[in-house]
Amino acid sequence: MRRKDFPKIDPFRIQDAEALIEVIHQNWGEAQGNFHEFRFFTGLRPSEEIALRVRDFEEGPGTLSVNKARVFGIDKNTTKTHEDRVISLCPRAIAVLKRQLALRQKLIARGRIDHDQLFFNSNGSPIRRLGHVARCWRQSLDRLGLRFRRPYCARHTSVSWNLMIGKSPLWVSRQHGHRVATMFSTYAAWMDGALESDIAIIQAAMNREQCAAGIIARKSREKSAVARLGTRLATGEAPEVHKSPENKPRKKWRRGWDSNPRAGITRPSDFESAPL
Repeated sequence: MRRKDFPKIDPFRIQDAEALIEVIHQNWGEAQGNFHEFRFFTGLRPSEEIALRVRDFEEGPGTLSVNKARVFGIDKNTTKTHEDRVISLCPRAIAVLKRQLALRQKLIARGRIDHDQLFFNSNGSPIRRLGHVARCWRQSLDRLGLRFRRPYCARHTSVSWNLMIGKSPLWVSRQHGHRVATMFSTYAAWMDGALESDIAIIQAAMNREQCAAGIIARKSREKSAVARLGTRLATGEAPEVHKSPENKPRKKWRRGWDSNPRAGITRPSDFESAPL
């Protein structure tokens, strides 16, 4: 195949990517959700991502060493381009790895992990092939009603997002491991057609430390609380207060007066003449 025969890139808009990440987290669990979320915000090749080890991540400087790959279940000590690189992680990617490491510790405590792979299946086993990962991706796209795009498009999406927010093409090429010429020949259309609203959302998504699913759940809880408060204010209903037995009001009796004035008894002396 020549370069002109390669399929054209088809990146995701940030809104569709966040929706896909949320659905994968909900339907396939945290292990799969973290794997797919991480690829959107790093642009790693799938073969590079499944070969990552815990020692490749340095939390202090926020970097990740990419120097190996796993192809068809076979580990290789070099990447596709035979060049090692150290990439800088955005806050969102670092947050994903922190969640992944916390999940890893839980599975280690249960005796399900005895390897040093950074990403793994939901049962703790290392990811040897990409079949199951691709199946989760495809079925989640179907449930959302989005057109199918292969998982490799997450890499194209990451490159496009970085160029759209104004990152240097030289930095983007080093980050993703390909030539600078590729930036202009392949991704120029996305750089020119970037929407201002999308750029702002992309920057916010890269800089926040919480996943889309967590943010949506928090906003839903806040909306429910506001709705309940609004209903109370509209109906004039006072907020509920727990009344203990000690605070329960006691009945007050009027001394020397009857509580039923319709019977004609209004004074103590009337008791003697009142009809039975």
